[in-house]
Amino acid sequence: MKFLSIPIRNLKRRSLRTIFTIVGISIAVTSVILLISMSRGIEKAWVNSITERGVHILGLGSETIEILTSSLDENLKTEINNVPGVKDVSGELVNLVRLKKGLLVIQRGWPKNSFLWNTIDLQEGTLPKPKDSLKVLIGQTVSKKLNIKTGDTFNMLNETFVVSGISFPLGTMNNSAVIFHLETLQRLINKNGKVTEFHIKLNKPDDIDEVQAVQLKLNKKIPKLTFTQTKEVAEKNDILIIFKNITWTTSLISLIVAFFFILNTLLMSVSERTKEIGIMRAVGWSKTRVMLMIIMEYFILNKWFI
Repeated sequence: MKFLSIPIRNLKRRSLRTIFTIVGISIAVTSVILLISMSRGIEKAWVNSITERGVHILGLGSETIEILTSSLDENLKTEINNVPGVKDVSGELVNLVRLKKGLLVIQRGWPKNSFLWNTIDLQEGTLPKPKDSLKVLIGQTVSKKLNIKTGDTFNMLNETFVVSGISFPLGTMNNSAVIFHLETLQRLINKNGKVTEFHIKLNKPDDIDEVQAVQLKLNKKIPKLTFTQTKEVAEKNDILIIFKNITWTTSLISLIVAFFFILNTLLMSVSERTKEIGIMRAVGWSKTRVMLMIIMEYFILNKWFI
């Protein structure tokens, strides 16, 4: 009998317990993978929703914890624009609503002359003209879920809007967006003269030293705002940090549970085979060889799972 066949035989002999152990490990490890993937997916989706607009620095309220609660004076745009190195600035008002069909929609309000309009990748239709206050752009996901096309009307916030065009962004979050003229969204959610954040384009975005210098100037000149490079926004968002900590804590607990599943199986295996191990020792097996057999059972359990 080959040495490897002994631990395999031991596991097969108690097949029900082995199956339950493998299922427990599978659930624990799958939970870890799903939780971490979800956390990273949310971070990536948010960063992509900003970077695909050509934004280099994001300006938020210095005391803001959750971005949707931020309420900033849109006239701060002038101060930001006067900082050397800044090419363009656009305020954005953001709101989150759930429509009757259960679809979560991100409402975005952009100034009529904002550079953000030029970053739209239209699938069909046209951009709303400055005078078209009741026309909106919708993402591809919104179009499919609500079954509406260019020229169709739909109701939102107790007002009827016409779909001017359908965008085809790369980011998941922007695919679920409805984009208004800023003044329209401000009126609808009673935030006249307010924006949620500022999107900033720089003259030299590829110059790391220049970007850091402009960021420092912005933070020094306008202390009521916090300016963050777009690649770092997810790392510095308090809500995402809390979510990430919860994810890692839950993942750690899952891994500990998986460890105890395996430990319980191995301990039961040893306690039930005391006589068998005694015979092995009597016929010349060393302690190291017996221990190696038990360790191999552990690795076989993990190998079966993988």
